Amino acid sequence: MTSGPTPVRQAPAWGKEAHRPPDDPGAVRGTLPAGTPGAMASVDSSRRPPTRWAEHENLLFREIAKRLGRSLEPDAVIREMLHLLSELLGLNRGRVLLFDPARGALVIRHAYGLTRAEAQRGVFAPGEGITGRVYADGRGVIVQDIDAEPAFLCRTVERAHLPQETVAYIALPIEIGGRTAGVLGCHR
Repeated sequence: MTSGPTPVRQAPAWGKEAHRPPDDPGAVRGTLPAGTPGAMASVDSSRRPPTRWAEHENLLFREIAKRLGRSLEPDAVIREMLHLLSELLGLNRGRVLLFDPARGALVIRHAYGLTRAEAQRGVFAPGEGITGRVYADGRGVIVQDIDAEPAFLCRTVERAHLPQETVAYIALPIEIGGRTAGVLGCHR
């Protein structure tokens, strides 16, 4: 019996908000297509239970909004967003992969915590590995233990370069105009 990666699932909700504490392996928030298992409701911070995790999330959103206000240069804002995800939420080696029609594959366009060589190895065909599957299916996935998931390829970052303890991988589709344009991925 194979367990496979965990699709992003509906979190316990307080009011309109879905929230998970950081120790929950499914601790991810994002916008998924309507009807997708795990599709989250809109953010309503006034109904969120007061927790340190919620404070970090609020700080993250404030800092991203500040940077968006300072610069409409998307490259700089995306890199800073990945930096803040790492520093504030412990979501490391963040990357944004976008589909490159010339190559027919997803390629890493923005990264934080990856070497140049790792970023160059981050190329996936639609449907290939976890990242390619998220792109093809348009549904987020949480791999709770990359060592136990055969579909996780360890192509971008070799397993030997990751912490020895259990490493998770979170991947969410990036939607533009109702279609999946790329994938946001990170380790935890």
